[in-house]
Amino acid sequence: MTNNITVARNAPSTLPPALRSSSSFGPIFSGDVLIVEDNFIIAMDVEEVVTELGASTVHMAKCCDEALDIIDQVALSAAILDFTLEDGTSERVADALVARGVPFIFATGYSDASLFPVRYQAYPILTKPYSRHDIVAMFQTNSPAVSPL
Repeated sequence: MTNNITVARNAPSTLPPALRSSSSFGPIFSGDVLIVEDNFIIAMDVEEVVTELGASTVHMAKCCDEALDIIDQVALSAAILDFTLEDGTSERVADALVARGVPFIFATGYSDASLFPVRYQAYPILTKPYSRHDIVAMFQTNSPAVSPL
């Protein structure tokens, strides 16, 4: 089951002002953002951060099939993918995002990029456990084109 959450733009933020935007130009995220994560607690934490950083709608999926359904139905502006899911890796999701030109980062417990398929070894990786600041830094460093290919 997919969990789509729409958040009002004027919702109060608990994120420090310095981390709310990537620069004076505005929020880090805009529009719809996909989070693919099979750990509910982590997914909820990331959803809160992404919302506070400007996403208008957050789509959460716990497996590849759910994520692919969302990708087929929604014009996404960015994504955060847990690499190892209960049903395998998020490689198929990454392939679909690349095909649509959607920037994304991987989030994983693996710190060694060589464990990823060769075509994704140069992509940004957030190593678990990660913080709100890490998410901000990853997208600031790699924006606007997070995907290097």
